Amino acid sequence: GNLGLSLHFAIGDVDDQECIFSGNIVTDGHVSDIEVNSPVTIKTSGASYAQQAKGNHIFSPTFVLQDPDDPSIHYVGTGLEGIYVIKNGEEIGKFDENSKIYKVASWAWRVCSADFDDDGNMLVTVSTERSDEPVLIVLPADKRRKDPRTITADDWVALDMGGVMVRRDMVFAACRKSPVIIMQDGRDNAGFCALYHRGTITDPSDDVTKVVATMTDQDGKTFSPQHTLCFTEDKRGRVWAGSTQGIYEIPNPLGIFNSDFHINRLKVPRNDGTNLADYLLETEKIYAIAVDNSNRKWIGTADSGLYLVSENGDEVLANFNTSNSPLATN
Repeated sequence: GNLGLSLHFAIGDVDDQECIFSGNIVTDGHVSDIEVNSPVTIKTSGASYAQQAKGNHIFSPTFVLQDPDDPSIHYVGTGLEGIYVIKNGEEIGKFDENSKIYKVASWAWRVCSADFDDDGNMLVTVSTERSDEPVLIVLPADKRRKDPRTITADDWVALDMGGVMVRRDMVFAACRKSPVIIMQDGRDNAGFCALYHRGTITDPSDDVTKVVATMTDQDGKTFSPQHTLCFTEDKRGRVWAGSTQGIYEIPNPLGIFNSDFHINRLKVPRNDGTNLADYLLETEKIYAIAVDNSNRKWIGTADSGLYLVSENGDEVLANFNTSNSPLATN
């Protein structure tokens, strides 16, 4: 999917409002389509024009989530129409005016990314144009379980991420091993933001927010990547961040709120007798990081395919690309 004109992410051939949603689901090893068979609700002019040209589709997709309680329900985020709720190919609800999604330029409800926490609360990032509008909103689990057609804006909770993020391409990690959310938008050289919610995501009254504009690594060096593109928590509760200049690690998310906080630049020893090391994938643009059951990391890049690295990032175990794997592109 895309968000109209994505600032940083890989997109398909059509990076505009007429990009059509398509999704797949894997069940028992079999791949099938996520169907959208019924007419879908259209409220924006951009989606209306796209529908007239290409038919009944969801346009400008940004994410798809499966409901944690009912696997037949999917939430499809868009760069125009907010969030569609689809069950067995039918639209059963939609989140736009009945949410705290900001209406950009009075014509589009643009959402960027989303995830569920362990309690079933749905967290959604929102593209805004105003620093006083929430960029991270939550639909509490008990509200999500209602008929989606009955949900109102008052059912949603708005979180304060410091009032600094107003751009597209919002990415975040709602940590499961610590009560912290880490987030960044599409601005360059901006570091990241963190929110300490004390285990009560749906109650923002006791939240603490911190903006880390300048990062310092374990050697006391300043690290300023142009942009952070993904955050992923590993099985030890450490957060790996993929950037336009490789990877950095947040060893303890709660430590972000301490005065002596630092990141780790992961190093791969050269093992050539010099005792020197290189920063892990320093020259790569990192789009995605996934963690397997052994806590190894699978890293998707912009130009050189997929890497498998050791748990601590001190060894590159494999690199899969168009030459040695079925990958269609690097």
